Amino acid sequence: KIVELKNAYQSTLLLDEAHSLGVLGKTGEGLVEKTGMINEVDFITGTFSKSLCGIGGFCVSNHPQLVQLRYISHPYIFTASPSPATIASTRAALKLLHDGYL
Repeated sequence: KIVELKNAYQSTLLLDEAHSLGVLGKTGEGLVEKTGMINEVDFITGTFSKSLCGIGGFCVSNHPQLVQLRYISHPYIFTASPSPATIASTRAALKLLHDGYL
């Protein structure tokens, strides 16, 4: 229904996967995997701190406005880069999730 409204009103759809990543979908990739609507969602946000036991979050998109978001998002502009250990632990958790262990 939300995708129908998005298309009817030519809007942009952002899906927050903070509570579904690692839980929903056949491989734990969240609501977009469970519903098969990956091509209908313009922006996907989530966190590494819940099911992946990490630090930080993400916003992924193929939408052209993602570049603009990088320039106007204060949390993005004023944040520090994650440490190598944080990146390594998040990548390891994502691999475990992808391989079906989580």
